[in-house]
Amino acid sequence: MTVDVTHALPAAAEDGNALESPDANSSIDAATAEMRALKAKQTEEILNLIKQPASATKKSEVLVKQLQAEARKDSLAMAQVIRSWITADD
Repeated sequence: MTVDVTHALPAAAEDGNALESPDANSSIDAATAEMRALKAKQTEEILNLIKQPASATKKSEVLVKQLQAEARKDSLAMAQVIRSWITADD
């Protein structure tokens, strides 16, 4: 079985190499750039899925809530705690 390539690929028969045409190179470059962009997007999405979610509360927020609750219960005791913090720095 023989295949006549000159009828199937007339540009190849004329130039001798159809793969080096500017249209082919630009389409290959465009496809490569598109694949790289897609790969980068997929990588970013995967990394975002892997990352741990941010904690709902910060330590300072928890401490403020605890101090507020204790101040409501016994304001004199909390005032003394705050005074001791202030005088400890001096």
